[in-house]
Amino acid sequence: MTKEELIKALLIFDKKTGTPFIHYVPAEDFDKDPNLIISLLTSVIKYSKELGQTNLKMLDLEGFRLVFTEKQDIVFNAISNKLVNPMDLLFKLNTIQTLFLNEFTEEILSDPNISKNYFDNFVEKIDEIINGDLRVLENKQSVKKILERFNKNKFVIGSAVLSFAGNFLVNTFSKTETNLIQGIFNTNFELIVAGIKKALIEFRNMTFYTKKIDDQTLFATIIENVKNFEKIQAKIDKVGEEIIKVVQKTT
Repeated sequence: MTKEELIKALLIFDKKTGTPFIHYVPAEDFDKDPNLIISLLTSVIKYSKELGQTNLKMLDLEGFRLVFTEKQDIVFNAISNKLVNPMDLLFKLNTIQTLFLNEFTEEILSDPNISKNYFDNFVEKIDEIINGDLRVLENKQSVKKILERFNKNKFVIGSAVLSFAGNFLVNTFSKTETNLIQGIFNTNFELIVAGIKKALIEFRNMTFYTKKIDDQTLFATIIENVKNFEKIQAKIDKVGEEIIKVVQKTT
């Protein structure tokens, strides 16, 4: 999936005034008027809250999907096709939201004299967040070789690189192990989307360990239970470092 297929457009705007701060359109074939989308989303958010539906995050329209989140009256909206995992996109939006509100103060966002061009440099960060896991896929064979080399350690059952929403980007697990990990992500979705640095779950005869590689991806492995996990953690952490080096060569 190319970045044009992943996301057609992204809008960041003030819900109260309708002022757009960023209108990022990587898809050349997407020509919808941003003002119409802003008007539509503002109305949807308003009426859904009046009806008590405060958790509405997605709206399906003919041919495309709107995924959105809101904080401090600023709406962050990604427009994608319906094949894209909305939970994955929502995590990316939450990351963009955090960075944007940390970088631009309420005073700046409410200043009517600041031009839209003031926010242009932030588009680079959006592109990095939206397309970070695509760079893993572009280097899939190189990343898979790193995982397969790691799997040769006698304590390793399998390993993978995933998006924060639990999508397998590069996978060396069996079907049974894959289903197990998907179950972990489904059960702990709120924790995953909130963002984790690392997590360790011990089962009867094995241990699941996952660690953040960058802002878009996780390294996950299942290993046999060992008495001293700290001794082998360095080997596990080194895999993430190797993957980052491979991916960053193409950025």
